[in-house]
Formats: sequence, C-alpha cells, structure tokens
Amino acid sequence: MTEQEFNQTYRVETRPFSTGGYADIYKGIHRRLNMEVIFKMLRHDGDQEQMLHEVEVLKRVAHQCLPRVLDAIALNNAFYSVIEYIPGRTLAQEIETNGPVSFPILMRWSRDLCEALNVLHTATDAYGNLSPVIHADIKPDNIIIRAQTGRPVLIDFNISATSDNARLQGLSPSFSPPELIQAFQNIRAGFAPGWAPDQRTDLYSLGTVLYFAACGRLYSYEHPDFNPLRARGISPAYIQWLKYLLHPNHGARYPSAARALQALNRVTDIDAQVLRIQNSRSRRTILLSIILCLGLACAGLGAWMVITQRSQSVAEITENWQRDISKGDFEAASEEADRLGHREPSSLNTKRIQAETEFAQGNYGKSAQILNDDVFRNSSMEKEPQYRDALKMLADSYERIGQTMQARDVYEELDSRDLLNAEDCRDYAALLTESGQYDQANAILKKGQDQGLGEEDVSYIQARNNWNAGNKDKGISLMLSVIQPSTSQDLLLRAGRTAAIWQISNNKPDGAVKTLETVIGLLGDASAGPEYYRLLAQAKMNQSAKTGSDTDIDAALNAVDQIIEKQWDTLDVWNSKAALESALGKYDLARISVMHMEEIYGVSRTSATRRALIEYDAAQAKRSKNPADYTDFAEALEKAQNTKGDENSADYQYLLEKAAELKKKGLIS
Repeated sequence: MTEQEFNQTYRVETRPFSTGGYADIYKGIHRRLNMEVIFKMLRHDGDQEQMLHEVEVLKRVAHQCLPRVLDAIALNNAFYSVIEYIPGRTLAQEIETNGPVSFPILMRWSRDLCEALNVLHTATDAYGNLSPVIHADIKPDNIIIRAQTGRPVLIDFNISATSDNARLQGLSPSFSPPELIQAFQNIRAGFAPGWAPDQRTDLYSLGTVLYFAACGRLYSYEHPDFNPLRARGISPAYIQWLKYLLHPNHGARYPSAARALQALNRVTDIDAQVLRIQNSRSRRTILLSIILCLGLACAGLGAWMVITQRSQSVAEITENWQRDISKGDFEAASEEADRLGHREPSSLNTKRIQAETEFAQGNYGKSAQILNDDVFRNSSMEKEPQYRDALKMLADSYERIGQTMQARDVYEELDSRDLLNAEDCRDYAALLTESGQYDQANAILKKGQDQGLGEEDVSYIQARNNWNAGNKDKGISLMLSVIQPSTSQDLLLRAGRTAAIWQISNNKPDGAVKTLETVIGLLGDASAGPEYYRLLAQAKMNQSAKTGSDTDIDAALNAVDQIIEKQWDTLDVWNSKAALESALGKYDLARISVMHMEEIYGVSRTSATRRALIEYDAAQAKRSKNPADYTDFAEALEKAQNTKGDENSADYQYLLEKAAELKKKGLIS
C-alpha cells in the first residue's frame, strides 16, 4: 500500500493512544467502513513475512469476544496491524471500580473467553492448515468489557512477538504460569528459555484472570488460596474447574480450550445436582423439625417462601426473555435463555425457550436439534403444559428446513396422543395434501373444523390444495385472501410467507414484494422477523433481475442493508449485497462487502468467487484491452480455485469460461 492509498483509506491521530514494549498504538478511522480502528506500529525489526502470516490468520477468526483484525500494512519501513477499536473499560478498571463480579457474570465471562481462546487455538491459514494463535499475555489489562454488551473482548494478540523470546519479554508475572516464569528467568541468565507458550499457557493465564474477577485478588501458584472464592459463594464445582486451569503442573491442566469449555458446561449440571441434593436434605431436615418441634406452620411457611422466591426468579427471567423477543433483540433474548438454562437446565420450558430463540432468528435447524433431544421426547413430559408447544415448534422447524416427512411424523405423534388443536389440524392437513394423502388430510381437516377451525384456515388449506394440483394462480389468489388484518398472527405469518414464496417461484416478484410489505406492516418488524426481510430482499432482487432497472437494483440493495442494520445478516446476505453493489458499478463498495464476508465468515468459495466476479465486471467496465486491468481478476480467480467449495456452481463455471476467453486474447496468463 502506498502512502497516498493509506491516507485515502485511513485517518490516524498524530499522538499515540498508548505505548508498549514493542509497539506504539494509535487511534484512527477507516474512512470507507466508517469504523474506529487502532494501529499497532512496531518499533523493532521483526520478521514481516511471519507477521503478515499471523495477521492473515487472525483476519479469518471471528467471535464476539475477539476484535476484528482488518489489515497488515508495511509502509515507510514500519509495520502496522489494523484492528477494530473496542469501546469500554478494561477488566482491571471494571473490578477496581465495581468490585468482584457476581457468579452468573463470572460464568458468562468464563464461557465467552473459553470460546474465544478455542477460536484462536484452532485458527487456520488460507489453505485450511491449522495455524494456532497463542495469545501468551492474557491479563485484566488485555480484556475490554465492551460498553454496549458487557461482554469481555480479548485484545493485544502480540502479533509482533514473532519469536519465543519476544513473547516472553513482555510477560506479566502475576498472570503467567510457573513454566513461563522459569523460561523468563532462563533468558535473563543468558540461557535458552526451555519453554514456549502453548494452549495450556493461555488457559493458566485465563484462570488467573477469572480468579481476579471473582474475588478482586491476585492469584499466586506459590500460595494458592481459594477461600476468598468460597466466601463469595462461588460454587464448589466452579472452584474445582478453576483449579484445573491453575494447576502448577503444565501437563495436569486441560489440554485445550475446547476441553475446558466442555468441563465448564458440566459445572452447571453438577451445581443443579448439588442443589437437588441440598433441597432433598432440606426437606428431610424440615420433616424432622416438624416431628421434634411441632413447627409445622413455620416450616411450611419457610418452604413456601423458598419455592415462591425460586419461581419468581424463573418467572422474571422468562418475562425478560419475552420482552427481548418481542423487541427483536435476539442477542439479549439469547442471554436470558442461557440464564434460564443455568437455572433449570432439564426443564422442558427452558428447552422450548432456547429453541424459540433460535427459531425467531431463522435458525430452524438449531431449534429442531434442541427439541429433538430424546430426553425431552418422552411420555413423562406429556402432561407438561409446554409439551404440545414444543412438539409443534419442532414440526414447524422441520417444515422450514424442508424435512416435511419428519414434520408429518411429529404431527402424527401429536395426533396419537390426542394433542392436536384446531391450528395443528390445519398445518398437519396441509402437509398431508402435499404428499398426496388427501383422504387422511380431509379427515384431519374435519377434526380441526369440529374444534372450531375458521374459514380463513380452511381457505389456507384450499389454497395449498390448488397449488399442489397445479392451479397456481388460483392457489395464490386464495392464499392472498387469507391475508387480512383480522387474521391471527400465526396464520398471517404462514400465509404471507407461503404466498410470497409462490409468487417468487411463479416469476411474480412485484406481487411478492407487495405481499411481504403488507404482512410486515400488519405484524411489525419484530414479529415478522429475519425470514420476512430476507424474503423481501430476495423478491426485490428478482424484481431487479427481471427489469434490469438501476432503481430496482438500488431498492434491492436497500432491502439487504435493512437486514444488516437489524443485525440479521448471514453470509448469503453479504453475498447478495456485494452482487448488487457490483451490478450498480459500485465496485469499491462491493470489494469491501467481500472483505467483510472473508473477515467474519472466513475465506470460502462463495466469497472468493464473488470477488472474482466483481473484479471481472470492474475490468470489463473500463472497456480496456490492457492486461493490467485484469490482474485483480486473475488473482481472485486463483484464490477461488485454491479454496474448498463447489466447483460446479454456475458462477464459478462462468468465471472459467471468461478466463479462457481472456487467455486467448492474451489479457491474462
């Protein structure tokens, strides 16, 4: 990158934001992304090739508790790494200001940081080869508590520490394991370090940070003391888990962050078992007290208060979850679902809420996976109020991912247990008609009408019957007749989605856009959810493809941007954004979108192929016969060829054909 290109892309403050032993850190702005970033400018002569490799690996890792590493730049004999700026306070500042954190927050931070380390330790390079990133300096000052979410973000990856000696020069003794302290002493004495940081090194440092967060004190492996944690009510199972992280013997720790995370998840189960045992013992003690002291009234009142308090706590979490879901704040809803999972991990209601959270975000495969657990699909759950709702959602999840046979099986299970209500009969009958089981469908529909199934529901079935029989226009017309303000929300969601999908498949994108906008207007953003907005974007893209109008392409791009603004984006959404920007001739923006795909979702055939398409269109737009204009296309195509993926895709075959034409013309080699 030239100095001019650097200044066009970035704006950098003149004074360092902070300084360290090997780098100065500056704040700045990425002009095109309109994003605050930090620049780490190295001060020592390092192996730039190795540094570039490390940055390329870090650009492919993605987790909410890791900052985005955007770029590596060599300029004017200096090397910069460009990283997302994280607003918030360090964990050290947080504990100094507010004191030790509560156990639920400690558990959440433990899980978050274990996941982040697992992502770093299992990172891969551009060719899919394992290229672990060892942090080697985890401490409270290198963890930012993100201001918006309260989640910990692990910063300062020591990108410049390209040798074991360099990594050891900046270690923090209070948060480093015994073997690294010894290695550091060896270096000072003029000997080889004798030890290099690895995964278990990071896990030990993580343990010291969590100990500090739990009780506000520094941990010492020479004088281990867990009494401060016990005094703060930290569960024995968690303390035992922490002891494994903090074991002075390197080989006695968890071998990986993934194993540590598995063990952490068992802490919740162990705590639940301990609570059940304690409750059982408490009941026996109360009974003995009744017999010995005749304190029936007092003991009964005490037990009632304990049960009520626990119920209120669960009810409060559930109420918060419902509020977040209704607002469309799925991240907050996921956190409440996790809290409920910690409180009642074996509850069917917990599983239903966890599944509904995934369902609301369009993760239908995940919701099906949660609800199809054999532990929750048994007759002992049949009498629970949530049982029918859970099976109903399981059927809906299967239907959304195209597994209609499994969905029919679930409805058959509901029918065999006499749990079908009127709406279930409607949806079961609809699935039966699609598989040609008309007699059985009519019998189920009759059962639904006996339970009060309304005319709109019957019209919904009739619409599907006509569509399946080949009367597509009649089917669409009947389905659209169901879409009225008086229609129930559940039926409105189904009818609107089905009508729009039919209109799109019947080459009527204008009608699909109108249908989807009508339903979104009736339901509101949160109730319509991600699926409706993704369908709307698809309909508008089909509309733009049909007309070729820049106005329609721009409208489709706006629909895609709406999804991203609501944080409902996926890899496909960004792929569509890049394609639309390219179609409008906004090649620079399209390249940024592809960069985002690669940074967040990793290098994939989708993103590599999309980049090649953009570079080809950009070169063609110049109407040039200059080979230099096709260099970026050739490099992007080579990247696509080196990336694992579907080589039979139409886009990829198109690129191969164009490459062959350009080779004949001598425009690429």
